[in-house]
Amino acid sequence: QLLADQPVAHPPGTTVTVRRLFENVPARLAVIRNERAETTEIVRVVHRLALAAPHVRFTLVIDARTALTTSGCGDLRTTALEVYGAQLAEAFRELEPYEVAGARVRGLVTAPELTRGSRNHLHVIVNGRWTQPRTLLALVETAYRPYLPRGRHPILILVLETAPELVDVNVHPAKLEVRLRAEREIAQALGQRLSGLLARTPRALT
Repeated sequence: QLLADQPVAHPPGTTVTVRRLFENVPARLAVIRNERAETTEIVRVVHRLALAAPHVRFTLVIDARTALTTSGCGDLRTTALEVYGAQLAEAFRELEPYEVAGARVRGLVTAPELTRGSRNHLHVIVNGRWTQPRTLLALVETAYRPYLPRGRHPILILVLETAPELVDVNVHPAKLEVRLRAEREIAQALGQRLSGLLARTPRALT
């Protein structure tokens, strides 16, 4: 029962509280996985939001336990360490900013020794939006292939800024996938820089 719908005072920021999600939506409830899997997906989404907006302070609390806190300092490296853990400080390599095809590109990549078993840690932020440009990601993985074991993937946080008219956001119903007008040109330049950076990165002896 809705008791009132009116403006109310709130401290700076936004608080979202979720309880018994989809309880009254049988179609969605039927395809929900177990609680652990759903919680993992929530954490993944908030991680993506935090990396896309390092200037925003995020706190994620799950069952009275703080799962994530970011400082909102605006620095991408700091936010990456808040998301992935300070122990990875030495693993991240800075991708020097460059411009190509009307886009400015910068980011962080991990050394070949630090890998993950899925592509969930490939983050491409286009004009402040977390996205999945397929061609670009495919060429990123091509650049990494000589350095990684089969089935392993890097952590990549790529920030791309370009004119809105050079980005097609109507590729996927969920708006997660985008297409850049000069995507192949941008991806090829990125692949070359990644290959050069990885070739200069000292390898740990195992």
